[in-house]
Amino acid sequence: MLVYYDDIIGKGLGCEVIAKFIGYFTIFIIPQALPLSILLASLMTFGNLGEHFELTAIKSAGISLTRIIQPVFISVCGIAVVAFWVNNYIVPRAALEAFSLLYDIRHTKPAMDIREGTFYNGLPDISLKVNEKFDRDPAALKDILLYDHHGENREVYVADSGRMYTILKDRYLKFELFEGYQYKEYWKTRKLEDDDLSRTKFSKIEMVIDLSSFDMSRTDVRSFSAHRYMKNLYQLTNAIDSLDVLSATERKNNLHELGALTMKVKDITLDVDSLYRSFADTAAIASATNKARMIKMQLENYNARRNDIQNQIIGFQVQWNRIISYAAACLTMLLIGAPLGAIIKKGGIGLPFLIAIVFFIVFFVFDMQGEKLSNRRLLNPYFAMWAGNLFLLVLGLYLLYQARVDGRLFEPDRYEIAVERMKQKLRQVTGAM
Repeated sequence: MLVYYDDIIGKGLGCEVIAKFIGYFTIFIIPQALPLSILLASLMTFGNLGEHFELTAIKSAGISLTRIIQPVFISVCGIAVVAFWVNNYIVPRAALEAFSLLYDIRHTKPAMDIREGTFYNGLPDISLKVNEKFDRDPAALKDILLYDHHGENREVYVADSGRMYTILKDRYLKFELFEGYQYKEYWKTRKLEDDDLSRTKFSKIEMVIDLSSFDMSRTDVRSFSAHRYMKNLYQLTNAIDSLDVLSATERKNNLHELGALTMKVKDITLDVDSLYRSFADTAAIASATNKARMIKMQLENYNARRNDIQNQIIGFQVQWNRIISYAAACLTMLLIGAPLGAIIKKGGIGLPFLIAIVFFIVFFVFDMQGEKLSNRRLLNPYFAMWAGNLFLLVLGLYLLYQARVDGRLFEPDRYEIAVERMKQKLRQVTGAM
């Protein structure tokens, strides 16, 4: 969310708008946050049980590790179902509201920030310069220079002092200028004469400016509903089917049009040798060349359109699989966290948090690279978006096996012994040679 802070700061948005923006994006990141939280919770829970020898006591009573994990696994299955429901219904709606609100915030004009000694051009058709402001009375101004750009841009106001404040529930901005001059030009011809300039002295003059352009207007959220992040599984399936039908229809129409063009070209019978020997049939050559260029242009347009449709289909397929895979990731993260916590036997927030971050980064890299490879059409979207879950599932089953047999997976003695055995085998091999 730090990416969007530049779009929020300085817009004069209310607390309600900021709270909505943060709330929508908080819901939007639930699919990524929930698997990570389950991984961290399972690591901490089983790490604490192993650290305090509670797992050892339970195993000594004849209860296996899989039996210990079973009730937790059932609970996480329920969480996975809830995660799927949230990913499929709540998150697309929150994404629709979040990005439509972000669009409106980006197109909202910045709040007025008039600084001393510099021109402020944020007001519609007004340029304003104030040399001095007062902390005791924010509305009071000193040494004012105001350019009015309405109409033909010919009015300048210079005032000794003035006041600036809003009226009618901040809908309008009112200027009160005191002790100054109004300079105005009257152009009758292209050549400026002396009588075309006027200077009027005033003791007080008032101006009212409409501030409606500073208000944030909400765009209809249906304008953003075509994006894949704003669709659920049913809508994504319908969009994929519609694009498939559109692609097939356009392919049929383009083949028909190209066939008609090629038939017309075939109807022209030319003696190639005579064309090279004579320039009498240059019109026929130009006609054939133009038809060939037309066919090439239509083929390029068709391929570009077809690639665009295929990219949209791949994007919808990626999002379709992501909705389910992120819910299933809750189960794979449990299969990673529970046996790993039982093996490392370390609770608390420090080491489990670091391990959880590492495994989640692995899952996230699989997800991002799977999407990129799918967009480049190097991998099938259905396999690419499930590759991270499959990798972690195999790794989780291996860790579960090691935890069941009390494997010394993270003990350095195990690897030192393995290295020594390899050295002995190498000595025997070299000695025999």
